[in-house]
Amino acid sequence: DDSTLPVDVRAAALAAAGAIAYYTHDDIDGAERFWQEGLELSRAQDDPLELGAALSRLASVAWRRGDFDAAIAYHKQAMPLVEQAGAEALRLTELHWLGDAYRDRGDYDDSERVLEETASRARELGLDQQLTSTLHSLGDLSLDRRDPDTALRHFAEALAYAVATASRRVQIYCVAGVGCALLQRGDDRAAARLWGIA
Repeated sequence: DDSTLPVDVRAAALAAAGAIAYYTHDDIDGAERFWQEGLELSRAQDDPLELGAALSRLASVAWRRGDFDAAIAYHKQAMPLVEQAGAEALRLTELHWLGDAYRDRGDYDDSERVLEETASRARELGLDQQLTSTLHSLGDLSLDRRDPDTALRHFAEALAYAVATASRRVQIYCVAGVGCALLQRGDDRAAARLWGIA
C-alpha cells in the first residue's frame, strides 16, 4: 500500500513513472495519468519547485497533443513557482517553452517577446545551454515568419554556442535549420547538402 509512503516519495515515483510512459513508451495518456496524480500530491507539499515541475510536465503533455492554450496556461502557472524557489535557470527554461508554445499557437509577437527576454537573461547570466536552445527557437520563429536572413543569424549564433558546449543534438538541429533558411531563399542545392550532413 503506497499510501503509507511519504508524500514526497510518492510524488517522485509518479513523476518517474510518467517519464517512462512519456519518453520510453510514447504513452501520452499514461504519462498524463501519472503526472496528474503527482500534481495533486505536489499541491500538498510546501515545495514550490516541485509543484512548478509537476505543472511543467503536464504542459509537455498538452503541447504534444497540440493543446497550446493549455500548455501556455501550465507554463504561466509554473513560472512564478520556480521563480519563488530561486531557480533562475529553470525559470528561463519555462520561459523558453512558453515562447515555443506561443509560436506553435501562431502568436509570433508574443513568442518573439518571450524568447528575446529569455535569450537576453541567459546571456547576462552566462547560461549557455538555455541561450543556445532559445537562439535556435528564435531561428525557427523567423522561419515561420518567412524571414530566412534573420533565421540564419539566429541559427549561426546558436550553432557557435552548440559547438563550444559540445551539444551534438543542437548542432544537428541548427544545421537543419540553416538548410530550411537556405531553401526559403531559393537555394535548393545548398539546403539539400546541409540536410545530408545533418
